[in-house]
Amino acid sequence: MSAYAFVPRGICFGLACVLSSLPTVSRATTAQLSPEQIVTLAEQFLGQGRLNDAAVLLDSLAGQNDGGPQRVFLQGLLALERKQYREAARFFREVLRDRPDSPRVRLELARTLFLAAKWSAADYQFRLADVKNLPPTTHRIINSFRQRIREQRRWTATLELGLAPDTNVNQGSESDIAIIYGRPFQLSDDARRRSGVGLTGSTSGEFRFLRRPGSAIVVSGFANFVEYDGPLFDDYLVGGAVGRQQDLGQGRLTVSATGFHRWYGQRPYAIGYGIRAQYGAPVGKWQRTMQVAVQRITYPRSPVQTGLSLSATLGVGHSLTASSAATAQLSVTRQQARDAGYAFIDGGLNLAYYRELPVGLSMAVDLSVDRTIYDAAITAYGPAARRQWRGRTSISLAKRDWLFAGFAPAVKVTQALQRSNISLFDFARRRIELTVTRPL
Repeated sequence: MSAYAFVPRGICFGLACVLSSLPTVSRATTAQLSPEQIVTLAEQFLGQGRLNDAAVLLDSLAGQNDGGPQRVFLQGLLALERKQYREAARFFREVLRDRPDSPRVRLELARTLFLAAKWSAADYQFRLADVKNLPPTTHRIINSFRQRIREQRRWTATLELGLAPDTNVNQGSESDIAIIYGRPFQLSDDARRRSGVGLTGSTSGEFRFLRRPGSAIVVSGFANFVEYDGPLFDDYLVGGAVGRQQDLGQGRLTVSATGFHRWYGQRPYAIGYGIRAQYGAPVGKWQRTMQVAVQRITYPRSPVQTGLSLSATLGVGHSLTASSAATAQLSVTRQQARDAGYAFIDGGLNLAYYRELPVGLSMAVDLSVDRTIYDAAITAYGPAARRQWRGRTSISLAKRDWLFAGFAPAVKVTQALQRSNISLFDFARRRIELTVTRPL
């Protein structure tokens, strides 16, 4: 069976039978063959383990830029057989650049990355390749590889830097007037919508140690920041978790102690600590995640907001084609507070779609909607308890094959809108993020 269905079967079968008996193949041998015949012959030599002969044929085609994507794919297989994993991955990515819906090529890329111990990249490619029309045996093989990746992967990390023009850096009100204690007041410039350009950065990572069959200790952390011209709206957030991870069937349960610290305007804004349980079953055509968390969140600048936060999320993901995937997540949060006017329950839905496009582009679309209901009214804002809808949509494009010191460029546009029964809390926001991202 052909590795890639570009070449007609049996186009030079008789000639191949004769030449396959020769100990070596020279460039002169191929002078009277068409590129399609040479590709078919090279594929047969690869199947017979005659790597040097296959290399002669493929090099002759590459020198004349003949043979198309089938030749490039076979060059990848040849490099893979020679354990030249970086070269093999380069050839497979070249094919996928213009044909992202090719599951066979994506599987070979995933296998190459696995053999090169690029665990995160390999798992990503296996997950995309695991589409519904593959044979059951192939699904089982993919599952086996992904299980082994879970056992072998010790750490992951990413780094992102960028600029973010923003029409509403402080999520300020659209109104110039606020009704407080029944009287109109003019909002200050700091309370109204402010635009600006922020310098952004984020990083995250996870490390697994003291590993035993089926279990490990996991330490994870994250940090992100946005800095504007002047410190008033600068936003910094750091957090982490440490806990035990245990395999449960095809899934994995992690129970961790968690904590975070947020600064806003270069002053402490919120501090939280608690416990979290996560279960994920990322093996198979469906990926399932569940999480419950309890945290005590302290607000140093507004102690009446301090209280216990309880949250739960349920998510599913599915590979749609060899180049696309979709996810959905439901969440609910209960935030307690010393003042019932700041206590609330929030429910949310998030939908996301990812697709790899030709010419090395990838696209992600994200849509979320939240409903928040507060327990009681805040006297200053009137007799009604606050209720609001919040929506957010974003679309991003990344150029995967443009690398600068390992960083790939991307652009993301996000539109957010909030509508409340108290007009002071209405806002609209548009943000454009120009970033470069690198897995570490």
